[in-house]
This record gives sequence, structure tokens and C-alpha cells, in this order.
Amino acid sequence: MDERLCAICGKPFLPKNKKHKYCGFECVTQANRIAARKSSKKALEKKRAQREKYAVCPICGVRFERRSQRQKYCGSAECTRERMRRYSRARWANDTPYENLTKKPEKPKKPKIKKDMTIGEIAAEARKMGLSYGQYVGMYM
Repeated sequence: MDERLCAICGKPFLPKNKKHKYCGFECVTQANRIAARKSSKKALEKKRAQREKYAVCPICGVRFERRSQRQKYCGSAECTRERMRRYSRARWANDTPYENLTKKPEKPKKPKIKKDMTIGEIAAEARKMGLSYGQYVGMYM
């Protein structure tokens, strides 16, 4: 085989077969990193462009071009009717908007024991809640 120049560093080398382009392991790994960066950038740009322009309607499954970033539904008369039906049923059932049904409910905040409370006052608060002093202090301190 004839001597070639490495595609990365430019040093001359003797290839072991016709496909070799690089002189050694370091140049091969560097070429792989460069190729990975290029392909990931292209894929990411392509994905962003598609994500921004198009969406799939969750009701009918049709791919449509968005008019704004927040648009979720295609806007056909049937999908609009179905979306409003789901929204009103969810509102009626839970008294909350349809979009908020997927969110986790907030945990109630624990009341904090005031530092200037005496042990007797804390024990009285615990009895009101049906807890022992130790349970109350363990939960709220």
C-alpha cells in the first residue's frame, strides 16, 4: 500500500487496508468525536424545527402545523367540540380545569410549633388533633 496522510493530524502513515484514513487510535477517536458532534447538532436542529412547526392532535391524531408554540389541538370543528366536552366534564366532576388534572396536588403545609410555646400548650394542641405529645412533636418539629 502507498503512504497516506492522516485526515486529522496530516502525518504520513502506512494504511493496513484501503479504508484507513487515520494514522492511529488518537486520530480515530478525535474523528469520531467530530462526527458525533456534527450528527448530534444536525439531529437536534432537525428535531427542534419539526417540534416547533408541527404537533400531533391528542384527540384525532392528525399532524398539523402550529400557529403558536402552545397550540395542542388541530382546531377542526370535531376536535374543538370534543376538547370543550372533555374540559366541561372535568370541570363538572372535579371543579378544576382539564389541564390541571394531570398536575399533582400540593401537600398541605405543616403547622410549625412556636418556639415560645410551653410543653403544656403543645400537649393541649396534640390532644386536640388526637395525637400524643411525642407524635405531635415528631410530625411538626
